[in-house]
Amino acid sequence: MKTKTLLLSAALCSSVLASAQGLNVELTVGGNIDKTVFSQLDSFSVANSLNLKDATILAATVGGVEYPANEIPDSAFMTKGYVNANGVFVFTGNKEVTSVVLPASITAIGASAFNGSVANPVDFSACTKLETIKTYAFELSAMDKIDLSGLSALQTIEANALKQTHAASIVLDGCSSLTAIDQYGLAQSYFVTSTSFKGCTALKTIGNRAFLNLGKTSGDCGEIDLTPCTALETIDESAFQSAKTKSVKFPASLKTIEAKAFNLASLIETITFEGTTPPTLGETAFTAKIMSNAIVYVPAGSEQAYKDAGFENVQAIGTPVTAARMNATAEGTAYDLNGRQAADSAKGVIIQNGQKYVK
Repeated sequence: MKTKTLLLSAALCSSVLASAQGLNVELTVGGNIDKTVFSQLDSFSVANSLNLKDATILAATVGGVEYPANEIPDSAFMTKGYVNANGVFVFTGNKEVTSVVLPASITAIGASAFNGSVANPVDFSACTKLETIKTYAFELSAMDKIDLSGLSALQTIEANALKQTHAASIVLDGCSSLTAIDQYGLAQSYFVTSTSFKGCTALKTIGNRAFLNLGKTSGDCGEIDLTPCTALETIDESAFQSAKTKSVKFPASLKTIEAKAFNLASLIETITFEGTTPPTLGETAFTAKIMSNAIVYVPAGSEQAYKDAGFENVQAIGTPVTAARMNATAEGTAYDLNGRQAADSAKGVIIQNGQKYVK
């Protein structure tokens, strides 16, 4: 069946959607729209791409519920579902909209707006005014990349907002107004292989279980480098619990790592702290194995303070020993910490000629 591209305004939406029912449509919606138009789009039973970049969302009251202007309405694409054996309505999300370009005008994405959506990709690139991604907005979304780069107005990722998506990467580059990632905000991102926090200079708090089980299925979520987060003060309880990472880096601003923040993150081999004073550690913030075995890099002169905090293998950043380990050039067979021969491309802690190196 041929693909057809339509340009709609709110006034034309109802009649055009009715005539296009059953087609394979790439749909562009412009002009002023509101909750009633989203209801029509949600029931539009075709496999389609939805481009809302030039749409302006007006305030509306529907069924006694007020939906604010410039916000993707709550549950906008989550009205489908079924009543289970217990009489409870189970939301399944919109299964027809296969990709979405979000409006340039929005300041918020409402609660559960795309919960369970199969849309992939979801394009945030025009959302330069976006301030808030509300609770459950993209929970269980099929998108394979969470790219919020350049969203300099984004202030808050609310609880469960991007929980358990299929994303392989999380990019927050340039989110310079982001102050908080609330509890479970990006939790259970099982497939993640990389994260980036470049330019997150206002991020102050990473909430309870915000990144729980990061990379659980992929097996390696990559380095967690929080040093660009120069205002970060608190990593809350279980924030990165069970994260599959070998390397973690923290900014000098960090004051507290709460209980179990990195508990069960058993792959950690290196930890870097930029602060001369160790952050306060909650109970089992790191496992006992990590506290004793991980190489901990700290500013010169603060080694004893970190040893007093409970870390055993502490090295100064920039010392000759550290420099040698960071640039391993020794010849001979290399092995990992489990005694297995390591490939030339291996990253992390290796052993060559009886010496430990970090590649």
